[in-house]
Amino acid sequence: VIHPVTDDIGVLKVEELQIYFDLASEEAQIFSVYFIRNDSDQTLTIEMRDGQTIPFISFPEGAAGLGYETTDSSAGFVSTESGFALPPNEEAYGLIAFASIPKSEKIKIVQPAMLPIGAVSLYLPEGVSAEGDTLTDGGIQDLQGANFHVYTAAPVEKGGALEFTLSGKPATVTESPDITQNQTVLIGVGGLGIALIAAGVWMYLRDRKKLDEEDEDDEDTFEDAESNLDAIIALDDLHRAGKIGDEAYKKRREELMGALKRN
Repeated sequence: VIHPVTDDIGVLKVEELQIYFDLASEEAQIFSVYFIRNDSDQTLTIEMRDGQTIPFISFPEGAAGLGYETTDSSAGFVSTESGFALPPNEEAYGLIAFASIPKSEKIKIVQPAMLPIGAVSLYLPEGVSAEGDTLTDGGIQDLQGANFHVYTAAPVEKGGALEFTLSGKPATVTESPDITQNQTVLIGVGGLGIALIAAGVWMYLRDRKKLDEEDEDDEDTFEDAESNLDAIIALDDLHRAGKIGDEAYKKRREELMGALKRN
C-alpha cells in the first residue's frame, strides 16, 4: 500500500511514555521510552542532519541529550536518503531518548510534550520520591528483581509539559541499578549499549538498510561493531564538551570498549 507523504508530526501521538531514572552515577540518568502511534493514512517523513534532534521528541529542560535508540518491539522505521519515515502501522513505534541532568537535593524535571501523551509512568529508585500536581503514587513495585518507586501521571496535551520534582536518595546502591546494564528492567527495550547518538537514528537505519543485503550473521557482527564505534566517538565528543561527568564517561566508555572487543 502506498500512502501519501507528509512532514506534519501532528499525525503522531504518544500512546505511552515510561521514564526511568538512575541516580547511581554522579549525574542523574534519564531514560524516556516513547510508544508512538501513526493511526493516520499518511507516511510521516523526518529529515535528519548532523546534530539534529528528532522533532517529535524533546529532552527534559536543562538536561543534556545523549541520544536515541529504537526498542526491540518497535514497528519498523523506514530509511530514507535524508532521514527516516514512519508509515501508518497497527503496531507502536518505540524510541528511547536518554539524557543526563546534574544531581541536586531536589531535581526539577520539566518534560515538554511535542505530541499528545496518553499515559505516563515514572520509575524511580527505591528511596527516591516525586512530587507533582498530576502524579499518583503507585508505591514500591518489583520489576524483574529490581525495586522501583512507581508513579503515574495524567495525560499531557500537545504543547504542554509534565512537571515534577525528585527528592531523596536511593536506599542502597543495589536498589538503584545501572539501567543501561539491566536489560530486563526496561521491559521490551533493547540493550542501551548500542547508543544512537544525535543523528544516529538515521545512521542506524541507513546502515541497517545496507546490511540487509548481506548474510544475517555478518550483518549482526558488523552492525554491533559499527554502532559501538559510533557511540564511543560520540561519548568522547560529549565528554570534551563537558556535557557528561568524568565518572559516568569512564564507566560508559569501558562498557562500550568491552562490547566492541567481544564483537
